[in-house]
Amino acid sequence: PEVQPVATLEQLQEVLTSDDIDGKTIKLYDNLDNVTNLRISDKDIALDLNGKSMKTEHLQVNGSKIVIKDTSEDRNGKIETTDSYAVVQAENSDVTIESGKFISSYNRDGGSGYAPVISVRNSELTINGGYFENTNDVGSYNYLIKAPSYSRTEKTTITINGGTFNGTIQSKGYIACGIYAPWKDNILVKGGTFNITGGAGIVARAG
Repeated sequence: PEVQPVATLEQLQEVLTSDDIDGKTIKLYDNLDNVTNLRISDKDIALDLNGKSMKTEHLQVNGSKIVIKDTSEDRNGKIETTDSYAVVQAENSDVTIESGKFISSYNRDGGSGYAPVISVRNSELTINGGYFENTNDVGSYNYLIKAPSYSRTEKTTITINGGTFNGTIQSKGYIACGIYAPWKDNILVKGGTFNITGGAGIVARAG
């Protein structure tokens, strides 16, 4: 696929709104800090972290197909957030994660607050590798992967083929969770390592 190099936030926002970005790979060539309002809508793209880091409130994916990977030799490329809405928040989309690090350090210790790392609603999520973590800073409801649903017609499919998933919890009375699927979702775990302290690997329930 054709590579679209990006080194600044302005360049990234410009290519994401371009009409001819479909089928291309966006490749980072510098670290991006304080990223806000990052939205991918109605696109078919790949995002190569290329060993760089992106600090964002969250990456919003709507009606799109996206592959996220890190092709650098040391695989230290990462997306991290201190926001409560997830590192990657996808709706009506097809998301594949091949590699890279995804870290939430949303801090609401002692109180309620959602802190998923990956949130997928009415979507397909495939994880073939990568590192996913909720740090010790997060408060309650800290899911590594969350599949919210707002109607009875919505359905999410999550397939885990690999990856390392580390989750912890600080707030008393709450548990950490690897995958949270409260509705009629399809969950297929064929690989990966879940290290969940003070919680469960998969929680599937109504509520």
